[in-house]
Amino acid sequence: MAVAKTTSEPSKSMFIAMGILVVLFLAATAVSVVMFMGRTKLINDKETAEQNLDRIANPMQVSELRSLSGQAGATGPTAIDRVTEDMQYLTGVIAGERISQPALGEIRGMVETELEPIWQDLENAVISWHQQANQINEISGQQINLVAPQLLDSNQGLAHILKTILGQTTDLMNRFGETQILHRQEMIDLQNRVAGQQDAILKLTETSNVATSAAQDYKLAYDSLLGEKVGEKQKEIDDLSSRYSNLEAQEAETRLRNAELTREIEQYKNQVKNLNERLQQFQPNPEMEMAAFEPDGVITLVVPPPPAPPEFAYINLGENDHIYRGLTFSVYDSYKPFANRETGQGKGSLEVIEIVKTVARCRIVDYNKANPIRENDIIANLVWARDKKYRFCVTGEFDFDGDEKIDDDGYERITKLIEQWGGQVTPTVSVDTDFLVVGQPPKQPEPMQEDFTISSEELMKSFQEAQARVEHYNKNRADGAALGVPTFNRSRFLYFIGYYKQAKGAR
Repeated sequence: MAVAKTTSEPSKSMFIAMGILVVLFLAATAVSVVMFMGRTKLINDKETAEQNLDRIANPMQVSELRSLSGQAGATGPTAIDRVTEDMQYLTGVIAGERISQPALGEIRGMVETELEPIWQDLENAVISWHQQANQINEISGQQINLVAPQLLDSNQGLAHILKTILGQTTDLMNRFGETQILHRQEMIDLQNRVAGQQDAILKLTETSNVATSAAQDYKLAYDSLLGEKVGEKQKEIDDLSSRYSNLEAQEAETRLRNAELTREIEQYKNQVKNLNERLQQFQPNPEMEMAAFEPDGVITLVVPPPPAPPEFAYINLGENDHIYRGLTFSVYDSYKPFANRETGQGKGSLEVIEIVKTVARCRIVDYNKANPIRENDIIANLVWARDKKYRFCVTGEFDFDGDEKIDDDGYERITKLIEQWGGQVTPTVSVDTDFLVVGQPPKQPEPMQEDFTISSEELMKSFQEAQARVEHYNKNRADGAALGVPTFNRSRFLYFIGYYKQAKGAR
């Protein structure tokens, strides 16, 4: 029994040992399996992380991120921490301390939110600055150069933009300082001028005070003198009033006398009319006008001859006949001279330009193509005469150049021509008058109003002079008709002396 027991105890121990080994094996196996599975998971996580890292950054960027964290195995902030810290710093620079520790994913949005309105405001401000600078340039003549709006592009970089604006601001401040110095000097000059003006004002004030004092003295003297003279002046006023009353009485008497003279004038006009009618019975025959139709010479040669347009003509008058350059003649047909006696118009006119003893060369001033000037045509000038001085009475107003307007010097031009060519001018018609040249009748003056006063002496004088001109014209016409003096109106007279262009109204 004892032996059996001893044999069974080692078997039991071996069985227990074997059980422990099995348990340990199973435990080791379980641990191995667990470690294997953990390693497999780590490998899978590593591969997943590497794939995610490839999506986040390329190998060069990964290397740069690793370099941010220092040497491998070193302790300290990670690369993400460094990037986050830098981004937060830049955000603080842009937005200020009011944005505190933003998350990395929020930084870009915050920066854009801060900068987007600033870019627009900055561009608007620069545009406004440019407009103001242009106005300053136009006013002051200075040249202010500002940064162009197109240079405010975010791609240029905030630092570059700030540097540009800072440089521009520095330049403007320097100019502002120079302008202040200049204005300060101008202010000093202005103050000096003001001081000078104030001195002048003080001197003027002193002078004014002296003048005021003198004026007061003068006023006192004036008041004293006025008191003395009032009585004398009042007496003079009374005398003038008396004289004015007398003049009014004389005025009334003058009006009455004018009315009586007007009636007498009408009576005289009627008597003159009656006398003219009686004189008509003794009027000489029309042969008295024959002196106007006496030819003065003939044309001896026309150059060039017809039918070519004539330019020059030679006449049988020369130095022996006392003609002179500028003398004009009217040309008439040789076979029917003075055919149109009513108007005096012939076939053309000549002007003497060269003179020899017995012949003169003339310029043809006017001619008729249908009736050309020819040899043997006769010439005449109403004023000029070889051996006689005609007497002319010129009366009325004249439109010398034929423009239908009375010329102020029309009368003088007519009389000057007559005297220049040897005639004699008389103001009135007499029995010795050879020809009467009449113009337009002078304008009839307006009748005087009943309320005419003595203060209108100049108007009265003008009225009387105009009335006298009208009466003088009418008397010459009447006397010329009564005495049978050949009468020529403006155009007829000008035709008879060879002034065709003026007679026709040509200028």
